[in-house]
Amino acid sequence: MSRSRLLLAAFLLALLPVPARAQERGAAALAEAVEGLGVTMRVLMIAAHPDDEDTNLIAWLSRGRHVETAYLSLTRGDGGQNLIGDELGEALGAIRTEELLAARRVDGGRQYFTRAYDFGFSKSAEETYLHWPKDTVLGDVVRVVREFRPHVIVAVFSGTERDGHGHHQVSGLLAREAYEVAGDTVRYTRAEYGVPWEPMKFYRSARFNRVAATLTLDAGEFDPVLGRSYAEIAGESRSQHKSQGFGALERRGPVPTAVAREAARVGPEDAKSEQSIFDGIDTTWARFDTVTDPHARQVLDSIPAALAAVRGALDIRRPSALVAPLARLHALLGDACPEERTLRTSACARVEPAPGGQGLARYTTNPDLERSLDLTASRAAALLQQAAGIEIEAEAARELASVGGDPVPVVVRVLNRGQARLSTSAPDVEDGRPWPGSVSSARYLGPGELWVDTVLVSPAAITQPWWLAQPRAGDVFVAPPRHAEHRQQGQPATVNVSFQVEGAGAPIMNAQAPVVFRYADPVRGDVSRPLAGVPAVSVGLDRPLEMLPANTDIARTLRVSLRLADTASRDVTVRVALPPGLVADSAARTVTLAGYDAQATVAFRVTGRMAPGRDTIRVTAESGGRTYDTGYQLVDYPHIRPRRLYRPSVAAVEAVDVRVPAGLRVAYVPGVSDAVAPALRELGLD
Repeated sequence: MSRSRLLLAAFLLALLPVPARAQERGAAALAEAVEGLGVTMRVLMIAAHPDDEDTNLIAWLSRGRHVETAYLSLTRGDGGQNLIGDELGEALGAIRTEELLAARRVDGGRQYFTRAYDFGFSKSAEETYLHWPKDTVLGDVVRVVREFRPHVIVAVFSGTERDGHGHHQVSGLLAREAYEVAGDTVRYTRAEYGVPWEPMKFYRSARFNRVAATLTLDAGEFDPVLGRSYAEIAGESRSQHKSQGFGALERRGPVPTAVAREAARVGPEDAKSEQSIFDGIDTTWARFDTVTDPHARQVLDSIPAALAAVRGALDIRRPSALVAPLARLHALLGDACPEERTLRTSACARVEPAPGGQGLARYTTNPDLERSLDLTASRAAALLQQAAGIEIEAEAARELASVGGDPVPVVVRVLNRGQARLSTSAPDVEDGRPWPGSVSSARYLGPGELWVDTVLVSPAAITQPWWLAQPRAGDVFVAPPRHAEHRQQGQPATVNVSFQVEGAGAPIMNAQAPVVFRYADPVRGDVSRPLAGVPAVSVGLDRPLEMLPANTDIARTLRVSLRLADTASRDVTVRVALPPGLVADSAARTVTLAGYDAQATVAFRVTGRMAPGRDTIRVTAESGGRTYDTGYQLVDYPHIRPRRLYRPSVAAVEAVDVRVPAGLRVAYVPGVSDAVAPALRELGLD
């Protein structure tokens, strides 16, 4: 693996949900990271919804055994209830996506999704498949298996009627089928679904069926470095599902969780004789002894000793002692599978002329080794930055930036908290556009020194959930680019500032930080919110649906909200297009928005009558020679990152052929996030 791939691995790591081990600081974080360095086993858990996962097992594996552990949720929980607000459907899916990512930041796992939309409760697997084309969703599961390359798959549900919910049944069925077919390159081609992969074992959760269990684990095991048990960590992780009301106790003492082995390609014949889910699997670097490339063989043989040297150098009061052995390990990892050995087969891949003669194509030949090297390189890069004492902050002057509009000043701070002199390059901007002439050249930083500079940044695109950028195809979201791991995990486009740093005996490191708007909240204290790209003018309607009594004279007020993201004042002209039979008191109105974050509401008086049926009201805003016709809904709660969900500035109008007796009064008992009562009022009911 070349230095360029190492830098790419570090960049991808920053795009993934940040494991809790990377959020903690000080001795505990350092010791945990060193202990997990070189562990390359991977486990994938599969279920249907946010909150279905076994957080006890995830925390025990990820935090306790440093196993790379991921949870694949078929859906984003769009069809559930919401106990913290009035968002439902796709907006609720955005909340529950963020709650899953928050949970993984606590328990240390990664998070994946398929494109399946949670359409609500389903009574059977057969009914579920009427909404989710089986081949489509199974293909998504196969893609994740091939990308993550787990040695073990754990299905939460049985795939039978005892699972109840049809989504649960389907998750259990697809998990087993993916275990069987993920290596099939005829049904799932390498070009479309990625490098084939065969997991070695398949388990089902037995936490609620201990009779069937073949292996029981104690999540209540205490970790003296963390000062907590894994069950306590799992309780905190579980409590991130606040929209579902799943706050959990952080249990102390024994907390058993169990699995049942259902299929295996290796391991003892008697499943109940296993002492670990990895029994029969070589979990060490010795499993790559079959690599015959002489150069790679020499490098791989040196990795165990290099890992031991890192562990031997751990001194929690002197992290810089780790830099030299980490640098040697870093160099070894980069030399194991050098990409520059083109037109030859290396330990990980071969590079050959691409089909059709268009350049070169890279073909993975040892997917386990390649993934293990990438994982170890990512962990080593993060640990190297921590040991060298590099701290980076990128603080934007405001939270919103108009795409293609005024750039945002970003104050960049690089602090050397280590014990050696460092040199840094000029800052670079990822997923954004830096403005020429706005940055300084490279700098040298002695121990304790701080470098402060300013870069002007404009986001490259509107910041929004990828799965909501286009309308769904039935109950399936439109696919993201293949193998875009951060998109599969639901991460929004994030603007990052990065530096190349070297010194302290370390190789060049790619250190980066997200661009955030930071402020002091009187209650919450220090709050950071990611810089978001938005349209210069956002246009919204107060109600996405208007209910009217058909063939009846009506008089309604239509309110249009405007919000400006640019810094200079703008004149904005709002126009409204109404269905036949309705007229507005004005065809257009012009208002002035006086600078950044200026907001205004434009009201139109709408009168007339409609025949029974459905139509639309469309609103546009014109400013600076451009037309704007979208607005966003801000989904914002303290326990998750804010999301902006965009929709066209269009309202549906439903003219209902209904007769309302004079004086009729209705008593209505609402459910969670229920909007029926307002709709009844629109029809003239008291």
